[in-house]
Amino acid sequence: MRKTTPHQILTSILKQVYLLIVLLFGYFHSIAQPNTDSSITRARVDKYYINSYFKDYRDIFESPFKPSIKKYSLATVYAGSMYLLISHYDAKIQVFAQNHRTAFTNNLSKYIFEPSGSGLYPAIAIGLIYAEGVFLKDQKSKKVAMNCTKSFLIANSFTALAKYTASRQRPLVSPADPHKWLIGKGNVSFFSGHTTTAFSVATILAEEYKETVWVPILAYTLAAGTGLSRINDNEHWASDVLTGALCGYLIGKLIEKQNNWGIKVVPRLIIQ
Repeated sequence: MRKTTPHQILTSILKQVYLLIVLLFGYFHSIAQPNTDSSITRARVDKYYINSYFKDYRDIFESPFKPSIKKYSLATVYAGSMYLLISHYDAKIQVFAQNHRTAFTNNLSKYIFEPSGSGLYPAIAIGLIYAEGVFLKDQKSKKVAMNCTKSFLIANSFTALAKYTASRQRPLVSPADPHKWLIGKGNVSFFSGHTTTAFSVATILAEEYKETVWVPILAYTLAAGTGLSRINDNEHWASDVLTGALCGYLIGKLIEKQNNWGIKVVPRLIIQ
């Protein structure tokens, strides 16, 4: 009989705790943040919701051309970070991560963070939140679930476009070289789809439930862990992960801010 190692025991415990949080997310957030809102518009898949996708794409493409000190400052920081990572640190971070890779980090990635980036756990969470909205007639929960879905789909469409346009070689291909771009079919390292997925959903949840402190903390912790796991698994360079995180975050923020769907939530007046 194979002996169970401490790493396997701890990984199993962490996996069970994570799944418990995910499966009960819809219930717990309603306790932590009581529903004191009433929607003046029903959250449902209709022409307004479908049209909001096109409007969000429009705003994303127009955004770089709208002057903003904050926006250009972020672009400058991102460009500088990408230059340093690609030219000096991508390879070093990859070597460091692989030298310190263990069975524990592999299991953590496989059972917790990889499903968070592949869309499995986000899909479960979104489904539960939407189901809560249906059964409890909570329009906000339905709105959150549908915005998470929209953020996920739009963010990943940009990821797919970048992957097959940039055609960057993954670090797992030997010899690992972060400077190999446009070298043939199947090289889809830039940028990280798992990280994009995690941050696109995490940003909507963090914005919608920011009054409940643990929701943003949990959402962004899982998203950040997903990005780090892609480096651990030797699937992406650090610059791929940074770009995926920024893409998912910005698209989630834009969807939440622009509200092209038009659905509104107003305080409910309760007279005792």
